Parts: sequence; structure tokens; C-alpha cells
Amino acid sequence: ESNKKLVESLTNISSKKLRNKVAGYITQLQNQKKQNKLTTEQKEINS
Repeated sequence: ESNKKLVESLTNISSKKLRNKVAGYITQLQNQKKQNKLTTEQKEINS
């Protein structure tokens, strides 16, 4: 939800469907970043 509102306030996209796709993409990138960080931390602990 917060990404949807943020995309709406920061962009000039008139299509709700497209705004939601952009917000979903941002959420996906954030989740990948979190996962990569956790994986890196686990590798450091195991080394």
C-alpha cells in the first residue's frame, strides 16, 4: 500500500493499473535486496 501511494505522489502516471505495476516492481526489488542482504550475512557467519 505504501509503495502505491508513494508512486502516485512521485509520478505523473494517470493509469491506476500501470501505477500498481510500478509499485509491485518496486516491492519486488526491495524484497530481492533484503534477501540478498540476508544471504550475504549468512555466508559471512558460516565463513
